[in-house]
Amino acid sequence: MYGFLCARRAGRRHYLCPVLFAVAASQIHLFDDTCIQGGFCTPATDQSSPSFLQLDINLMKDSPCPEAPVDLDMFGAEFGWETMAAVPYAYWLHHTCGKLASTQSCGHMSAWYWFSPRHTNHGGCHRDVWTHLEPPNKDSFHGVDKLAVLSGVPPANWEVPPHKEHYMQSSINWPRLHPKGPSIMLLNNFRYMVKDDGLPNSFWLDSYDFPLLGQVLSAVQETCPDANVLYHRDFFDEINLEEHDIDNYGSEITKQTPFGEIVLELPDRPTPFPGNLTDWQWLPKYPFVSGTLGAFKQHELPSDQYNDFLMSAMSRHNCFISLQGGLQASSAWFGGKHVILTSEAGSTLELDNNFYERGEPKFAGGEFTAVLQRSKIIQAVREQLLANACQACALS
Repeated sequence: MYGFLCARRAGRRHYLCPVLFAVAASQIHLFDDTCIQGGFCTPATDQSSPSFLQLDINLMKDSPCPEAPVDLDMFGAEFGWETMAAVPYAYWLHHTCGKLASTQSCGHMSAWYWFSPRHTNHGGCHRDVWTHLEPPNKDSFHGVDKLAVLSGVPPANWEVPPHKEHYMQSSINWPRLHPKGPSIMLLNNFRYMVKDDGLPNSFWLDSYDFPLLGQVLSAVQETCPDANVLYHRDFFDEINLEEHDIDNYGSEITKQTPFGEIVLELPDRPTPFPGNLTDWQWLPKYPFVSGTLGAFKQHELPSDQYNDFLMSAMSRHNCFISLQGGLQASSAWFGGKHVILTSEAGSTLELDNNFYERGEPKFAGGEFTAVLQRSKIIQAVREQLLANACQACALS
């Protein structure tokens, strides 16, 4: 759950899945190498089935509003889940019931609770994996169940906050080589480095590393020469922010994968590019790419406005290239088209529950293409985002 500012969290398990899924807002498709040559396959789910219709009927059930104003308790699980469960519940209390008195969060989450009459950010707290919390908070928050949100059947006390409309009013901007051209937001992270040289093509897990990042950027430049890219990766350390969720720097873990047992480490400073460079140091070779770190510093914003800045940038974008996890799920609240690299990027909980087909479109519409094979990401970007001279990627 990297990307937005929150408090520290526990680790999570990851799996490697050499398959490609392409998911649109209305249907899910499973691709293999044969199917890709012929285009989309037959949908794997039938939305006219009685079970699906019954799930949708559940959305219409009323949920009673509380009689007294609510001082909402703090959500104790991972950041991504908070944006998907706790924040929509708080917005329901505010917008539908008129009963939200205050909110609180572990870490600087006030940007997500912009509608709250009074919000308190707590420091020195610890987030845990939602499944590890004790009942009644285990996998549910005031009746908002994790799997219900993932599968697109949230309860009636779950309401979509208009994040895009709110943050589009912001004056925050960023440098663009082509001021009138389309723009794609690329959301990256660097979690663990593979120490086992025997694992092919995965020096950094869950990342757009080298040479993949360069291949993606070159595809954008070649297909849409007037396009811009706004690149984001956590920069908590660069702005001397104490509270963040990367608490594993310098640590080492052993993990079972389809390639066998491998050892992973997260170095003190990610330098995954040639010449022992960080991404920020390497990216200037692509003049059409702007980095959120530089833009944030240019605005001379205080560190606690990190999330405000990111959400303002997301609100203007309609095209996203990202990785499975909390940062990607957060970008879904701003609609648009999304290409998501899910190979090595977490469990298949999202795929098993049709999250990209049924869950995320509930946030703000949007179309989602999930790719479980690194070698297929360029194809997905070309087909989903770069077609028709990147017309879909015009800024809002």
